[in-house]
Amino acid sequence: VREFRRGLCRSDSLSGGNIGIGFAIAIDRVLPFLADVQARRAPRTAVRRAASSGKLRPQPLVLNGSLLTGRLDQSSNVLPFDNSFFDLYIFEGRAGQRVQIEMISEQINPYLILLNSQGQEIAQDNDSGGAANSRIVVTLPVDGVYLLMANAYEAGQAGSYRLRAEVTAASVGNSSNGNNFILQQVGILSSRDAALPTDGSLFKAYSFEGRAGQSVIIDLASPDFDPFLAVLDPDGRIIAQNDDISQTDNNSQLTLTLARTGVYQVIVNAFDSDGRGRYILTIR
Repeated sequence: VREFRRGLCRSDSLSGGNIGIGFAIAIDRVLPFLADVQARRAPRTAVRRAASSGKLRPQPLVLNGSLLTGRLDQSSNVLPFDNSFFDLYIFEGRAGQRVQIEMISEQINPYLILLNSQGQEIAQDNDSGGAANSRIVVTLPVDGVYLLMANAYEAGQAGSYRLRAEVTAASVGNSSNGNNFILQQVGILSSRDAALPTDGSLFKAYSFEGRAGQSVIIDLASPDFDPFLAVLDPDGRIIAQNDDISQTDNNSQLTLTLARTGVYQVIVNAFDSDGRGRYILTIR
């Protein structure tokens, strides 16, 4: 049985870049929480920024495809786990909206993190946008306010970036095609992602809000590596995992009925330490 550590979503080691620990908090507590985690858990020395900085207030993000420009530098917020700079954005979304968010830069390595109104992670991405740019494509699970962190991947990376967000589609509740996705994410596993301490295999983690008694089907497919799929319950316990759909299909699929209401984590994993490349994760 593989060992999955909850919240290790971004680093290639257990000691840095852990942006996923305990984000189940309100937006107005996200930054104090990050500082608290740094003080209690992060072994690396980080530079704290004054909480009174105006940049701590999320900036509005409009989902109309217009281009927004920003800059990360010494005046930006600092992610305490790894000293990387980030800006905060906020938008209002509706359940079933399919949203695409892109962060583009020639000066930094962009990283995007999307949180719900409780501060729980919905999606994150490093380089799915091509040329080290970031792209998140996700179907919003509920009506409400969402928070976007526009982040630089490396500590101290400074430079300008462009941000674009748009609604590309909306699910129809009575649709007969069955494509009512909770989440659909195209991504890439690379050496920059976290690795399991047991076997060195790479992984990423995604979250979704589930209800007691809800049935979900989770598919993980890749043309480049042998996928391994696992689901953690709201307490971080593995409740299901799968390697191959069949003897002739190396992709992964899980069908399960959720026992309780809460935030579940889906682990996108390569079966061995050499596995890396493109994948698509679908939760419906």
